[in-house]
Amino acid sequence: MTYTSRLLAGILLIVLPTVMVGGVSILSLVIGDPTYMENPLRQDLWRAGHAHAGVWLILALVALRYVDEANLSNVMKWLVRGSIPIAAILVPTAFFLSVLPPDATVPNALIYLAYVGAVVLAAGVLVLGIGRWRWRAIRWNADSSNSALAHASEAIRHSGQFWNPQIVCGETSQAEKRTRILFVASLATVQAAPVPRLMARKNCPPPPPSNVLKAGGRI
Repeated sequence: MTYTSRLLAGILLIVLPTVMVGGVSILSLVIGDPTYMENPLRQDLWRAGHAHAGVWLILALVALRYVDEANLSNVMKWLVRGSIPIAAILVPTAFFLSVLPPDATVPNALIYLAYVGAVVLAAGVLVLGIGRWRWRAIRWNADSSNSALAHASEAIRHSGQFWNPQIVCGETSQAEKRTRILFVASLATVQAAPVPRLMARKNCPPPPPSNVLKAGGRI
């Protein structure tokens, strides 16, 4: 996680106990306030506000784990980081404050904040999902390219074993190996016929004549 995401995660963890305080407050109303039990609308909205606050704060913490890896611009990453916590504030605020009076029978205009919070949350989650999908597609293409490159490198390595004197003629002397390397390198500079594969360890080709080496491999 980046420093920004870690900082925001710390702030959210500090704010999270306030949700617990809200739950304790509702529990105290259920136990000791008869007027709260006499208003079903207030009970339902306050329970909904408490539940949305806790769940969406946890969702904000989870989103911080994935936003840094998403294929998004910095502006879009800030949109994701901020949209879910803002929605976790707007929706509970709408549920609590719209029926704040004990005798409220209908929600007031603050209930529309819940719709705003829902739109903000949907935007943040949608942007994060698209960013993660784009990151996955790019990673899949990169893995495919790396796999193809690895297979090509392996094929080149195996084909190059026929010209490795340590594999073909492991029992020869160091002087014979150096001579053979010079001979193969000189043949590679011109478009000559392919050199036969040296498959047998005991049938290594003899060193080239000295006049061939002096002429730079031109026969």
